[in-house]
Amino acid sequence: MRWTIGRKMYAAFGVIIVLTMIFCVFCITRFVDVGAGVENYNSVLEKTRIAKEIQLQVANLWQFLTDASLTKDKDVITNEADPSRDNALNNAALLAKYYPEDSEMRTSIDAVKNQLPVMYASGIRMFNAYLESWDKGNVAMNEYDIAGAKIITDVEAVAGKIEMERTEVEKNMTAMSALSIKLSVIAGLLVLVVSLITAFMLTRGITRPLALLLGKAKSIAEGKVAQAALAINSNDEIGQLAAEFNKMLSELSGLVMKAEMISNGAIGADEIENRLKTGMNLSTAAVDAAGSAKGDLADAFSRMQAELRKLTIQARKIAEGDLYNAVLEVKIPGELGEAFSRMTIKLRNLAQIAGQLAGGDFAVEKGALKGSGVLEQAFQELIDNSKEMADALTSIAGGNLTTTVKVRSANDILANEMKKMVENLKSLIEKIQMQSGVVTSTSSSLAAIAEQSTNTSTQLSQAIEQIAKGSGEVAHSAQTASSSNLKAQELSRHGRSALQDMLVKVGAIKKSMDMTVENTQKLVKRSSDISEMMDVITDIADQTNLLSLNAAIEAARAGEAGRGFAVVATEIRKLSDSSQLQAQRISRIVQEIMTDTKTARDITDMGARDMAEGVNIIETTHKLFLEIIQNVENIASQMEQIAASAEETSAATEEVSAQSEEQTAAITEIANSASKMAFAADMLQKSTSVFRI
Repeated sequence: MRWTIGRKMYAAFGVIIVLTMIFCVFCITRFVDVGAGVENYNSVLEKTRIAKEIQLQVANLWQFLTDASLTKDKDVITNEADPSRDNALNNAALLAKYYPEDSEMRTSIDAVKNQLPVMYASGIRMFNAYLESWDKGNVAMNEYDIAGAKIITDVEAVAGKIEMERTEVEKNMTAMSALSIKLSVIAGLLVLVVSLITAFMLTRGITRPLALLLGKAKSIAEGKVAQAALAINSNDEIGQLAAEFNKMLSELSGLVMKAEMISNGAIGADEIENRLKTGMNLSTAAVDAAGSAKGDLADAFSRMQAELRKLTIQARKIAEGDLYNAVLEVKIPGELGEAFSRMTIKLRNLAQIAGQLAGGDFAVEKGALKGSGVLEQAFQELIDNSKEMADALTSIAGGNLTTTVKVRSANDILANEMKKMVENLKSLIEKIQMQSGVVTSTSSSLAAIAEQSTNTSTQLSQAIEQIAKGSGEVAHSAQTASSSNLKAQELSRHGRSALQDMLVKVGAIKKSMDMTVENTQKLVKRSSDISEMMDVITDIADQTNLLSLNAAIEAARAGEAGRGFAVVATEIRKLSDSSQLQAQRISRIVQEIMTDTKTARDITDMGARDMAEGVNIIETTHKLFLEIIQNVENIASQMEQIAASAEETSAATEEVSAQSEEQTAAITEIANSASKMAFAADMLQKSTSVFRI
C-alpha cells in the first residue's frame, strides 16, 4: 500500500487522538480514586467530630452532676445533666454505626455506653449524699470521681483511635494526591512527547523534501543548473514530484554541459580545419561537423555551434596574420559575421600602413587611415608623437631647456620620462646657479666676519691684560691681609683652622672660540666668588669687632682681674678694623676685575654671534661652599684662598691670551678658504650660463 500524504496525516492525527483519549481515561480513573479518598476522609472527619462531641458531653455531665451536688439544686440535674447524658449516649450509638465490622472499636464504644449510666448513677448517689450531709457527700464524691475518670479514659481511648485513623487517612490522601499529580504529569508529558515526535516526523517527511525541491528550483532560477539529483526515496506525491524534477534536471544539465563546452572553446574547430585541408568549403565542413540533434533547444545549439565554428576558423586566420586567406571571404550572416567582415577589411588596411611605419616612414597621410576608429587614431597619434619627440630631442640637444614636451596621457611613458628629464635638467642648472651665488655671498660674509673676529680678538687680548693686572693687585692685597691676620691668630686661643674650599674648573675646549668663552665665564665666576668671600670676611670682621667691644665691656666690669683681657680685646678690635679696610680694598679691586671681565665676555659673545658656524657658550657653575667658624683664626685661611684664586686668575688670563692667538690664526685660514670658494663659485656660474632655462 502506498503511503500518500493524506494517509500519513490521518495516521498521525489518529495516534495523537488515541493518546489523548488514553490520557483522559487515566485522569478520570485517578480522579475517581481521589474522590473515594475524599469521601473516606469526610467520614473520618465526622467520626472525629462525634468523638469530640462525646468527650464534651461526658465532661459537661461530670461538671453538671458535681455542681448540682454541691449546690443541692436538682434542677441542674434535670435541665443540664440529663440532656448531656442523653446526647452522649446518642452520639455513642451513632459512632457505633460507622464500625459495623470492627469488633475492637465496637467494644470500646460499648464500654463507653455501659460506663456512662454507671457514672450517672454514681453522681445521683453523690447528690443524695450531699443532701444528707457534707461528710457523706465527700465520701460519695470519691466514688463518683473514680467512675468519671473511668469513662473519661474510655472516651479518650475511642477518640485516640479515631484520631490515628484520621492521621492515616490524611497521609494516604496526601500520598494519593501527590501520586496522582505525578502520574498525570508523566502521562501528559508522554502524550506531548509522542505527539510532538509524530508531528515532527510528519512535518519533516513533508517539509524536508519540499525544502530540497525549493532549493533546487531556486538554484535553477539563479542559473545554477549543473546540480546533483535529489535524494528523495519516498513513494508519496512528493517522491513522484522529485523523480520528475530529477529528469528535468538531467536534461538541463546536459544542455549546460554543451554550453560549457562552447564557452570553453571546445566547438570542434580543429576537425573543421582538417576537413578544409581535404578541399571542403567552410560552410559544408561546419555543418557536417555539427551533426544532427533532437529537440528544438538541441537543434538551436547545433546551429549556433556551426556558426561559431565558422567564426572561430576566421578568427584563427586573422590571429595567424593570414589576412588574405580564402576562408575570410566567406560571408557569415548576422551581426557577428558582418562585424568580422568589417574587421578583416580594417586589419588589412592597417597592416599595409604598419609595414610603411616599420620602414621608418612617418609621412603617412591621414587619408590613408580609412575610418575613424580607435586603432586608426592610435596609429596616427603614434606617428604624430614620434615626430614631436624627434623635434624636442633636437632642441634639447642644442641647449634649449625651454622646450615643451607634450604628454598625451598618464600612461605616455616616453613623454613623461622625457618631460621629467627636461625638468630635472632645469632644476639642476637653477640649483647650481643659485648655490654658486649663495657660495659667493657666503664667502664675502665669511671674510667680513673673519675681519671682525680679528678685531674682537685684539680687544679681548687687551681686556685680558687688564684682568691680569687686577689679579696681581688682588694677590698683593691678599698677602697684606694675611700678614695682619697672623697677629690676630697669635692673640686668639680658640682659633680653628678654616675648612678647605673646593674650586672645580670644568672646561671642555672644542674649538678656539669655545675655549675663549669658557675661560671668560670662569673669570667672571671667580671674581664673583672673591666678592662673596670678601663680604663674608667683612661680616666676620664686624662680628669680631662687636665681640671685642663686648669683651672690653666685660673686662671693665671685672675690674683689675679683667685688665689683661681688655688689652687682648683692644688688639683684636684693631686687627679687625685693619682686616675690614683690607677687605674693602680687595672688594673694590674685585669689582674692577668683574667690570673688565664682563667687558671681555661681551666682546667674546659678540664675536660668537658673528661667526656663521656659531658657538655654544658652556656655562660652568662653580659652587664654593665655605663654612666659616665665628673665630678670628678663619680670616687667615680666607686670605690664603684669595691669594690662591688671584694666582689661578692670572694663570687663566695667560691661557685665554694663548687661545686668542690660536683663534686669530684660525680666522686667517677661514678668510683664505673663503677666497678660494668665491673663485670656484664664479667658475661654476660661467659653466652653466650656456643653458637657456
